[in-house]
Amino acid sequence: MCNGYGSYSFTFDRTFNTVGTFTVTITAIDKNGETDSKKATITVTAGDTYSDISSFSARLLYAPLVSGVQACALATATGATYTQAGAKANASAIDILYFYGATANASFGCPADALTTAYPDLPTWSVRNATQFATTSVAFADVTTAAALQTAFDNGTPSTNGTVGANDGRIYNLSTNQVVAFKTAAGKAGILKVTEINAGAGTGNFIKIDVKVQK
Repeated sequence: MCNGYGSYSFTFDRTFNTVGTFTVTITAIDKNGETDSKKATITVTAGDTYSDISSFSARLLYAPLVSGVQACALATATGATYTQAGAKANASAIDILYFYGATANASFGCPADALTTAYPDLPTWSVRNATQFATTSVAFADVTTAAALQTAFDNGTPSTNGTVGANDGRIYNLSTNQVVAFKTAAGKAGILKVTEINAGAGTGNFIKIDVKVQK
């Protein structure tokens, strides 16, 4: 606006609860009480629907190496992957560890129950989260809400491959296109889909997964 003394700009916030076209009247008042008004038309369109889940695609986890130079650990809350050293430094965030065994083949474990032969520094971690795993028959693409994630876990078959607690802290013999349900130590339910496995325990061997988890 210009009142002879200069121009001024302003912003304002207004929340519209429905879509449609609305008229907004803006009134300016000077020091003498004189007013002037202008009208503006605002069109509200349908925006993105809020999602109560987080999704992460194509997360690569490599077989852990003694050198620890490749990402082998996953923080499901953020989708971040970590090397062995990085996982230890961020122990409270780590939910899933990948390893490849001679008979277990492609496998997931949690910090509270993973092979110490694959992760020899686990006993020295400040926090060792206990993630639970279960097999499930749900279609990964069909799960789009936090409630559906919880149902997938609750209706899944708990893994029995672990050695701690209910033995559901590890899951062995993963296969391409398999969907696994999980629940983190923070109580967040999720699912993951194995999209690719490069079998083996050496440099360059990995598992690729897509992940959905409750926010």
